[in-house]
Amino acid sequence: MSADELTLTAIGLTPSEERAYRGLVRRRSASPTEVSRDIGATASQARDVLEALEAKGFVSRMPGRRVSFVAAPPEVAVEAAAHRQLEGVERARHSAHQLSEEFRSSSSSGAPVEVVEVVLGKEAVLQRWAQLQQITSEELLAFDRPPYSRPLPEVNIDEDVALRRGVSYRIIYSREALEWPGMLPHVERYARAGEEARVLPEVPMKLDIVDRKLGLVPLTLGDPGRIEGALLVHPSPLLETMAFLFESLWERAVPLRVALAPDSSEGAGGPGEHGLLLALLAAGLKDEAIARQLGVGLRTVHRRIVALMRDVGAETRYQAGLQAARRGWYEGAADGNERSRH
Repeated sequence: MSADELTLTAIGLTPSEERAYRGLVRRRSASPTEVSRDIGATASQARDVLEALEAKGFVSRMPGRRVSFVAAPPEVAVEAAAHRQLEGVERARHSAHQLSEEFRSSSSSGAPVEVVEVVLGKEAVLQRWAQLQQITSEELLAFDRPPYSRPLPEVNIDEDVALRRGVSYRIIYSREALEWPGMLPHVERYARAGEEARVLPEVPMKLDIVDRKLGLVPLTLGDPGRIEGALLVHPSPLLETMAFLFESLWERAVPLRVALAPDSSEGAGGPGEHGLLLALLAAGLKDEAIARQLGVGLRTVHRRIVALMRDVGAETRYQAGLQAARRGWYEGAADGNERSRH
């Protein structure tokens, strides 16, 4: 059985227990020896697994001298376990609220620990970043710039899940980010999934803001392999300033989404195939970097720039950018895709 089939671990079964239960569902009944072959274990280990399943309500013993077990109906056993798991989650959330109150009351009023929490170590920072995405309910704002602690492109499972449940991601990428090997397909993938991407020649730092309630800022910007720590910023004037900085730069940044979604409806007079080229030029990428990101030769880039200038009636790249702005190509890339946030 592949890892993709292991879905019952979310309701409290171990992988061995799930394999044993699935085997019993197919067989209807089996002895510990028969189950041991299903899960690749000894008969004694299989008996322990079956007893654990019995305690969790997934199997029951059959009467008779021969020891054998039968699977409980999935619609009963799985639903009951899922209900217990949900009850546990609700209790944990209630405890989290109580602990948060205790945490706040344990510090004197206005103490720095209430505003900024220091997270030390690479793994701790990556874990906290994953947790923040998992608890986001409305929007995540971010500055994205190199260096990166992991190779690109890498799928961000937490962003995938958050986008599917309706969380809004607004990301401002730096010029350096778009020049990073493998970044453009990465940006394209998430633009198609719903991420709202914009680009600026420069962003001041890495930054993440979750629901305007928490912010994460790394302590170091140098060697990607040396994440010494990060600052977790709680509700405060500092967090409000971080959000204000993001919104200010968001207004100046060039949208990327239409350029990265050629299957969307452009309409007559829209940016069409020039959209991505315009965004990369506006971000300040040199022709060589544009060629690398588009996966084409330098001559092809030059030809596309000439075609862009011809299509908008411009004699220089600067004029081409002005003409594109006058036609609403930049604004149009954002207007049709953004949700109201005020």
